[in-house]
Amino acid sequence: GKADSKNAGIKDVKIDEIELRGSKSKNYELIQPKKDDVKVEISPLDINIKDLSAMDKEYDGNNKVKIQRGTLEGILNGDTVSAKIPEEGQADDKNAGKHKVHIEKIKLEGKDAKNYNLIQPEYGSITMKISQKPISIVGLEAQDKTYDGNNIVKLVGGKIEGKVGNDDVSFLVPDTVVSEGSKVGIHRVIIKGIKLEGHDANNYKLEKVNDVTVK
Repeated sequence: GKADSKNAGIKDVKIDEIELRGSKSKNYELIQPKKDDVKVEISPLDINIKDLSAMDKEYDGNNKVKIQRGTLEGILNGDTVSAKIPEEGQADDKNAGKHKVHIEKIKLEGKDAKNYNLIQPEYGSITMKISQKPISIVGLEAQDKTYDGNNIVKLVGGKIEGKVGNDDVSFLVPDTVVSEGSKVGIHRVIIKGIKLEGHDANNYKLEKVNDVTVK
């Protein structure tokens, strides 16, 4: 028989007249099914979405991530169906590292959308990476001193530049560093061994600190 529509849902089915057969069939009269006696349920076709991904980003203090559109798989030829994909998702953590991404339910659009059921991406199938944000230390200086026969000098000052908002990140400098000379004059001081500290320190990458001079 034929359903009265190709679309998903409960439909009436039209069938040809039913004939009785057999040697005694003429003794009987078959009451034909009424128009709405025969029904069929057409269920939506399951489809998938592939190549759905989230963009990696540099640490910025929040867990919002941009979603890159995927492609629907399983649409029948001639049908008009598209996916309404959220522009943003949420990483499971705001901090630097690899994270699973949660996105809102993807909806189907188009004149044939009701004939399909989109299998939503499983949590964990979309991942992304938040990389450490480069920060720098400015204003760090070597403290001038009176000749004392050695090249050991102290570092003073300095502040972090480039951190996000009120993040808890600071720096620890060595108690002393060395200059390239111990005699009276202006000498270059090579700065090494500076470390980042604080609750949010792992979200940052310290850029090379420029050498300074001491007199």
